[in-house]
Amino acid sequence: MRHAKGVLTAVVLFLLAGLLGTGILAEESHGGVVDSGPCGDNLTWTLYKDGLLDISGTGEMWDYDLDNIRETTTASWGAYSSGLKSLRLNMGITKIGKYAFWRCSGFTGSLTIPDSVKSIGSSAFEGCSGFTGNLTIPNSVTSIGNSVFFECTGFTGSLTIPNSVTTIGDTAFYGCSGFTGSLTIPNSVTSIRWFAFSGCSGFTGSLTIPDSVTSIEAYAFYGCSALEGAAFLGNAPTTVDRDIFKDCADGFTVYCYKKYASGFITDNEGKWYGYALEILPDPPAFLPGDLNSDGFVNHLDLTILSRALANWPEYEAKILDRRAADLNSDNSLTAADRRILARTVAGQTTAAPTP
Repeated sequence: MRHAKGVLTAVVLFLLAGLLGTGILAEESHGGVVDSGPCGDNLTWTLYKDGLLDISGTGEMWDYDLDNIRETTTASWGAYSSGLKSLRLNMGITKIGKYAFWRCSGFTGSLTIPDSVKSIGSSAFEGCSGFTGNLTIPNSVTSIGNSVFFECTGFTGSLTIPNSVTTIGDTAFYGCSGFTGSLTIPNSVTSIRWFAFSGCSGFTGSLTIPDSVTSIEAYAFYGCSALEGAAFLGNAPTTVDRDIFKDCADGFTVYCYKKYASGFITDNEGKWYGYALEILPDPPAFLPGDLNSDGFVNHLDLTILSRALANWPEYEAKILDRRAADLNSDNSLTAADRRILARTVAGQTTAAPTP
């Protein structure tokens, strides 16, 4: 009995030493702690001497405001804004508060938003111009608030918005001029607010707008000077404000399918809200589950969907027909679609030809 108690005590002490050692090593590897404190009911912030700001714990981050005197956030770490160099957001955070990192322009490197985050408050990253590379918003996020990434000019890669987002707020990506490549609005979005992508001059090619979008507010894509057109996959939005594509590329053209053409009412010059309209032949029928449009439903399609849901940006692009991936017809891609596809593949590794 004494031996058992001795062993148990030794194990507990070993585990405690490991935990303490991990914390000490973390502090030492970043030069020690400058300051720390709460930033949510169950969230803690820690600023290290090397400029790393670490947010850890569970639940929602508190909302903050802007400090006009210091020109930074009212969050406690705002007092150290000139020394902030990098940001680490850990799993467990469910909400990033309003103005949390407003004008923390010293952050550099990539921004990783954990899969636990469901919402991002207004102006959370506004003016964080030092972030670089791609920006992938995880599938857990359902709303992007106003001015969340306003003038985050340092992003230099692609922007991936998941199929979980329903609303893109006012000036959400305003002035993010470094984003490159094509821009696809996911088929979960119903509303694109005013100036949402204004000044995103790096996007190229044609913009894809799904049939889920019912409202596009004024100047939504104003100044996207390299965008050459917009392809609407369904009916015309019921609400379209003025100059949504103002100052896009010369010859900007709106495309729609023939079966939806009656909703795109043109003027005497054949223009829809001032933009040239080209009517395309109706899309071919699709095979549910055939994500890559090769005429078969198999493990390749399941791999594509699984990795797309895990936020692999390159696999998002491999879904050539999102209608084929939305197997439960709820206008979003979720684990439920993957379960349906997995059952389909298990019983039928090759499908009938595309009708």
